[in-house]
Amino acid sequence: QIANQIADRVESEINVRNLFKKPAMIALQEIELSKSVLDSWQQVYLQVREKIEVSGRDARWEFDRKKLFSRTSYVSEVCGDLKHVVEVVDEFHKFLGPELKAVTGDAQAIDEVTSKVHMMIKPLETIDFNVFDRFCMSQWKNMFAKFLSDKEHIEQATKTFIDSSFKKL
Repeated sequence: QIANQIADRVESEINVRNLFKKPAMIALQEIELSKSVLDSWQQVYLQVREKIEVSGRDARWEFDRKKLFSRTSYVSEVCGDLKHVVEVVDEFHKFLGPELKAVTGDAQAIDEVTSKVHMMIKPLETIDFNVFDRFCMSQWKNMFAKFLSDKEHIEQATKTFIDSSFKKL
């Protein structure tokens, strides 16, 4: 029940559709706090179990670890993925800002790359399944893999753009 309550609370706090409408720092704080609570659950359980066993007061204190930790571990893993997504998008926004436009003098090309970044997160903003549900794991893994692939393409396009801009300068 504790594990389910923790996972339910994280699911209610982290709305993937609205994640990118918040400032990146706020979104990252929410994700990191949620992941920390999820990860702490297993550590605290094991510490308490050890104290009980060492004290010898009670009978062996053992529960099915799969039932206790499988859901919270999965939700924590998804939080880690979401943290990575927010960090990547934030880094792109910072890099592709007005300073780069001023240095390169090619605002249109930078706007095109920025548009690709927005298209990269569009599927997350219109997601139609619960990323925290283990039964949707393959859908989430595919979506995250597509995000990583898009990220690589955008990084390559950005590198090419910067190289050509320096040649022009």
